[in-house]
Amino acid sequence: MEPDYHDGDKLYIQKTKRADPLENVGLFTVWNEFFVKELGERGLVSHNPAYDEIPGTEDVILIGRVLGRWKKVDI
Repeated sequence: MEPDYHDGDKLYIQKTKRADPLENVGLFTVWNEFFVKELGERGLVSHNPAYDEIPGTEDVILIGRVLGRWKKVDI
């Protein structure tokens, strides 16, 4: 989901069974892999133009909604 999220980021996830298309970024599992994507009209949409849309099928399972990224604070 670059440029918003990067590999290795720690994310806050709110467990849910419903996401509104084009409103929320979610954590999804598809074919035993995990993806942070936006739910689109026809599938999962990446904010990174290097990746194609993942078609919406019964294999796509929503885990939860991404609330944000954990940021380390140096004190």
